[in-house]
Amino acid sequence: MHKVPDSMSTDDFERKLEALIDEMVILPVVQENLFKLEMILQNDKVDDGCAAFGLPPREQAVFVIAQSKSIDQLRAVLAAPEVRKVYDKGKEFGLHSSTFGSAASLSIYIDSPMPKNAMHLFCVYNVPFELSVSEAHGRSWDVLIDNFVGLPVVQENFSKFEIWHHNDKLDDSVRDFGYTQGRMILCHDVYETEERMAKLMTDPVAQELILNSGDGGKQLDLKTHCYVFSGKVVTKVDKSV
Repeated sequence: MHKVPDSMSTDDFERKLEALIDEMVILPVVQENLFKLEMILQNDKVDDGCAAFGLPPREQAVFVIAQSKSIDQLRAVLAAPEVRKVYDKGKEFGLHSSTFGSAASLSIYIDSPMPKNAMHLFCVYNVPFELSVSEAHGRSWDVLIDNFVGLPVVQENFSKFEIWHHNDKLDDSVRDFGYTQGRMILCHDVYETEERMAKLMTDPVAQELILNSGDGGKQLDLKTHCYVFSGKVVTKVDKSV
């Protein structure tokens, strides 16, 4: 997660970061070890609807998701001097001072074919550091997701629903790379049309479920640590097709 520094506009930050990624993805070590790399660029399509869920405004940030077949392949990319040389250029615009990284495991709940002009919705939950990983992935979260996936508005309108769960397998590599360790759960919904996405954002049952979620912050507190945004997914590497 690359937060946009206060000193820059979002457009400038996205442009500079994308230039670094374009330079990085052509490196042999990246081509050999990653099978997918995507950027997530935010837009404001659902900003007005988030208040009905009791969620705070979104943070201005760009997300980069790199996928490999093994944790060792991710370590190899992060440790490569040529990759670090490219990313070190980002220090000129404050990249390292506002970036968080971690490994994550993927859970897929709904998996239909990707629509041609897909609409993407993301929910970011920043796990408080005072919670252990087991607590962060505890029963409160599991119950919420089970109930959410079972909602009619979800079953009728989602093309895909997946969740990236933080783990600590890359913490040392992230620290050596010059980034801060992150603790984040990222939910990703995919819709065939903007109208289908709007149905979720205006559904009173979904709103009530999120408003009543949590356990006072013992394991889950969406109203403090969570935000939602719609976004554009820009694919830079894809060997899965």
